[in-house]
Amino acid sequence: MKQSKFNFHLLIEALVASALMVFLSFVLNILPFKIELINPIRQELENYNVYDLYYADKKEFQSAVDSNIIIVQVAYDRPAIARQLQEILSLQPAIIGVDVLFDSKKDNQSSNDSLIRIMRDQRICLAYRFVETKNKKLEIQPSLFNSEYLAKFGGFINFDGDSFSVVRSFKPIVSNESVFLNSFALTVFRKFAREDNRKNYFPNKSIWISYMGKPVNFNSFTASEFDYYYHRDFLQRHDNIFANKIILLGYFSKDENSLEDKHFTPFNESTTERGLPDMYGVFVHANIINMLLSGHEIKQLPRVFSYIVAYILSFFLLYFSIWLHQKHRHFNHIIVFVVQIIYMILLVLLFLQIYDWFLIRLYLSPIIVSLVLCVEFLGLYKWLAWRLSRITAYRTIFNEL
Repeated sequence: MKQSKFNFHLLIEALVASALMVFLSFVLNILPFKIELINPIRQELENYNVYDLYYADKKEFQSAVDSNIIIVQVAYDRPAIARQLQEILSLQPAIIGVDVLFDSKKDNQSSNDSLIRIMRDQRICLAYRFVETKNKKLEIQPSLFNSEYLAKFGGFINFDGDSFSVVRSFKPIVSNESVFLNSFALTVFRKFAREDNRKNYFPNKSIWISYMGKPVNFNSFTASEFDYYYHRDFLQRHDNIFANKIILLGYFSKDENSLEDKHFTPFNESTTERGLPDMYGVFVHANIINMLLSGHEIKQLPRVFSYIVAYILSFFLLYFSIWLHQKHRHFNHIIVFVVQIIYMILLVLLFLQIYDWFLIRLYLSPIIVSLVLCVEFLGLYKWLAWRLSRITAYRTIFNEL
């Protein structure tokens, strides 16, 4: 009977210690300043996301890529681009997304006028970038077209983060006061999709990108390949594979050393250092459009759910650690450390499997930090429990060690 009562107190202590570790995790995650213990963990979590392992291990993507998306490499100059657009339009695509930024001061006026005339076709979606001014206003960067036209018939190509960030998310819509801007991928999708498939999104809210294909998995043509097949009527004779499709016109190169409009993505093979960017912007947009078409969007659980999971998982690890302290006062602490590592590896594999099955994603930072603290800060709980037992009726097994 006594043993059963004592086990009840062991359970209570594990619950209390778990609450302490999760509380510390919460504090460390919201502190604005640097702390030597936790800063390396936080910095690593910012640069490297555990869910990237899912894409590193993914081998087959072809069946997940929508055949309605075709990518064509943009031609080398504006007259060639104008001719290229005319040829693509003659193939009767549903929409052409032009992932190219045109400086209004470049080339002669006749070239610009010809290009502008062609790109006013309602089947063409233009790309632009926006910047946020010092007074928090959204400003579309200058182009061949004015801001009003771009906002109405185009979409922004900004991704979350900076040019060195891994592109894991994007904002479908950004707004400020009365200004609402749609992303390039969302604009292309809405022009192609049926009315009943047009999901609404909250302004300024980021969503995770469910990457569904590498560049090799998409139907793509270099500028020379398209020119070759078009002028030999190959595209027209073979059931016109461009008809009623989404055509994305953008820059990419077969030269692996080319870095223009190239971004870091979860597909990057470098795990310890990012190395070189691995995916051209037009293929990132293709993945976003593919995700919107398929409806396979990632469900991000609220951050509070991560703290609940952290509490539950910390409880099991702490129960084991405190039980070990109870049974073996002078045990080898390497045992707990090894159990902690194995425990965390198995949990990561579990989270990745849940992501693979259901596309459900948790904020892992609170969970990982809590599990690390379970071992590193157990001594802090022992001291607090001992002090608490001296001034209150709180019972702790550490009084008996």
